[in-house]
This record gives sequence, C-alpha cells and structure tokens, in this order.
Amino acid sequence: MSTREFVIKQIELLPEEALEQMKEFISFQRFNLGIYNKEIKKPICIDDLTDEQFDTEMQKGMDSINAGRIIPVEKVRERMKRRYEA
Repeated sequence: MSTREFVIKQIELLPEEALEQMKEFISFQRFNLGIYNKEIKKPICIDDLTDEQFDTEMQKGMDSINAGRIIPVEKVRERMKRRYEA
C-alpha cells in the first residue's frame, strides 16, 4: 500500500467531526509546501467581507494559532510577495 493510499484510507476512517480539522491541516500543509489554488489572484479584502465572513476568517486564524500553526512574519511576507506580486 502506498503512502497516499494509506493516508486516504485513514482519512476515510475518521469520524465526521474530525474532517473539518483535517481539511484545515491539509490546506495548511499545501500552503507550507507552496501548493496553492491557482484560481486565487489576490488576498481576501476585509472591505468585501460581511460581518459573518470576517468573523469566520478571524476564527480560522485564532484556531490556527491555538493549534500552534504559526509562521514567522518574514516567511509570510516572502510567500505573499511570491504569490501575489508575480
């Protein structure tokens, strides 16, 4: 069984309530590896968000911080520049 097959099998065995956390973790890993959704052209603009959308985005950030998923600001600046100024 390949690593990919093993991981997929393990995800299939997770309880439903754990899938949202797994989704966030996969997104985090894709970001760290430089694998992005190519359809995204620019960062989210808070002026375009409803109050509910803003609260959701803020909660995502707080959840990441609380889970220890943090990136030094220098790395964030470097990635943002590569991603959005290309």
